[in-house]
Amino acid sequence: MVKLINKILPTAKLPLDVCRGTVKERYALAHKYTKKFVKNLDKYYPDTVPLSVDGYRKCLDETLAPYKIDYYVKKQEGGDFGGTLEPVYKIVCPDEAAEIAYVENGSFNVYLQLDKSGHFIKSKRTAIHETRHFF
Repeated sequence: MVKLINKILPTAKLPLDVCRGTVKERYALAHKYTKKFVKNLDKYYPDTVPLSVDGYRKCLDETLAPYKIDYYVKKQEGGDFGGTLEPVYKIVCPDEAAEIAYVENGSFNVYLQLDKSGHFIKSKRTAIHETRHFF
């Protein structure tokens, strides 16, 4: 039997010194980051301006700065609304006879409803909701 050990790589999380604390403190931190993200969105993309995928990435990267989380924006299939944040895993096994394998989470896929061109996000509200899961 192979034992699986879960590893979250630095590319998939904020540093521990940033997000350390009680549940209440971490919730407050997530709220702070979400407010900063929404402020960035509103600055560049008021309600009258369509939110592009590139703009979403720019706003999220500015919110996380100086830290970086690897993520990919992909089209959510089915339905007119909704989204998903999905960790991307890979299994690393040192050799075939190993008793331990590592499940590494190194990035995320953010599935959002996109327009037909794939360049614009249909729902700013859904983008904000899914982004909150990063924090």
